[in-house]
Amino acid sequence: MLKSVLFKRAVMALTAVLLAAGLVEFQGCGDVKTTTDQARLAAPVGLTASAGDGQNTITWNLVSGASSYNLYWDTQAGVSVLRRNLRVGTKISGINSTYYSHGGLANGTTYYYLVTAVSPEGLEGAPSAEASATPGAATTCVSPNTACDGSCVNLSTNSANCGACGAACPAGQTCSGGVCAVAAPSCPSGTSICSAACVNLKADRNNCGTCANSCSPTTVCIQGACGACPATYIICNGQCVSPSKDVNNCGSCGTACGAGKSCISGLCQEVSICPAYYITCSGTCMYPAQDINNCGGCGISCGSSAKYCVSGVCY
Repeated sequence: MLKSVLFKRAVMALTAVLLAAGLVEFQGCGDVKTTTDQARLAAPVGLTASAGDGQNTITWNLVSGASSYNLYWDTQAGVSVLRRNLRVGTKISGINSTYYSHGGLANGTTYYYLVTAVSPEGLEGAPSAEASATPGAATTCVSPNTACDGSCVNLSTNSANCGACGAACPAGQTCSGGVCAVAAPSCPSGTSICSAACVNLKADRNNCGTCANSCSPTTVCIQGACGACPATYIICNGQCVSPSKDVNNCGSCGTACGAGKSCISGLCQEVSICPAYYITCSGTCMYPAQDINNCGGCGISCGSSAKYCVSGVCY
């Protein structure tokens, strides 16, 4: 009799230890369910939780041999299915598909989930990994913007969401028309981008008026149109110059007269008094009617957009 009592007490003590360790679980009055029973079905994988307005949608992969699924949820991380834990997730049983819409939730609160598979005999398998989602009110955006992660963005220009939500452009690229591309250079006023370079469409012989519109070798780009130089002028570095009077192109392109000399009739000369219609600029005789760097007066440059100086006026 004493041995029987001691044996029962030993069994009760062992059961208490196993319960405390989570190795067994009571199924009902006096029944014990072991972890062997729980492991009969594999744990569901691929568990995801997607947030909506006042609801979360939970999905997972099919478990072979399962007749239904149990969903456990809580508002704190670490959802458990074992009673030994201080917090046991709220159980939703009898789910006959691999997804569940959990409604009636508070927006802004994070909900945590795990799923178990149940066999036709009613035995529950191992729990899945945990997933979570935070429901929130739907974001309403005005065209052309689109809602991405609760914010309204333009998928055509937003580098973090280029063409689609979450499609970020690599470093050094920007979003244009919903496509990531290398960022275009920042060009100064009066210039335009052609083949990733800043050009003056009013003066560039290779991009005259529009990109890639090239002028012929005998013409220059004048105010965005290809045209010939005036009579007695020649083309030097894409500009029309007067070789008979230009100190930088005296007689021919690139022939500079140097300090103290003037270009007269196409020859570099040292003169004490400037000829008629010439003016003295920095000690050199200049012809303001045709000099592109002193057009109409000393120091008046026609700039890169003009191509020649005629009668003291830049063209």
